[in-house]
Formats: sequence, C-alpha cells, structure tokens
Amino acid sequence: MSKQTDASLMPADFPRRGEGALSGVQPKLAARLIDGTFVVGETGEELVARFDACQNLATQLTELAVRKRVQYAELPLKEYLRRLAKGVVNKGWDLDDRELDWVMLQVAVGLGGGPADALCHEVLVAPALATSRAYTPVPSVVDLALSRLPNPTKPT
Repeated sequence: MSKQTDASLMPADFPRRGEGALSGVQPKLAARLIDGTFVVGETGEELVARFDACQNLATQLTELAVRKRVQYAELPLKEYLRRLAKGVVNKGWDLDDRELDWVMLQVAVGLGGGPADALCHEVLVAPALATSRAYTPVPSVVDLALSRLPNPTKPT
C-alpha cells in the first residue's frame, strides 16, 4: 500500500479535524501559529498522517474481524461491529468519533455491510451513561474472546 503524500488526494468522506469551541462572550478564532502563519484546522501533513493511521487501523481491524466473525456468527453484523468498536474505544487510541465511524465503515464494508451497520456514536457515549440505570454494559468482542479462554488463576 502506498502512502498518501498530498492532502488533496484524501477521500472526500475522510473526516477533517479543525472545529473548535472556545468559551466566552467575545468571538474567537481557534487557530495555531505555525512558522509565522495562523493555521485553522489540520495542516496537510497532519491530515495525511491521520488518514494513514486510520487506514492502517481499518485494514488491520478488517482482517481481525473477518477471522473472528466465525466465532460470533450468531450476532447481527451491527452488534458485532458495535462490540468491535467498543474494544477499539477501550484501547484508548486517539480517534475522535468521526474517525471511529470512518474506520468502522471501512470494516463494515469489508465484512459485506454498509453505513447503517457501522454507526458507533453510542459506543463513545456509553461510558458517560455508566451511572444511569438504563445503561447495561455489553462486553466487547475482545472481552468475549478472553472470557472463553481457560483461566489458570481462577479456582474451579
């Protein structure tokens, strides 16, 4: 796989970072000073690096998901992808919600699904709901796989 070198060659559906929220009454501009120039959002190099990382993650997750899908064939694809996304979120990788959705869409397509199967916003919101009575924790695919392994330290 060749590395992207130009931000103009990025897929149109790949999310761009750059929106910022600054508190206060007066209008503000979220910008950074780079080499004497104010830059709003990502630089081309930053965008290319984010895309390469997300594309690499999507490729690796698709390969893993294809191998593991046989073990979880009873789960609908949407639930399987939701659990996979939860495992990704639990890893603590630096993905925002739009990047996670983009990665999971790539995985969904690789498994024969589509956009409706890949939406993962509730995965990112779920930790905030942990104190709610309506929240029922669901184990991730990784948690399920680990629970099926024999545990030598667990007394039987």
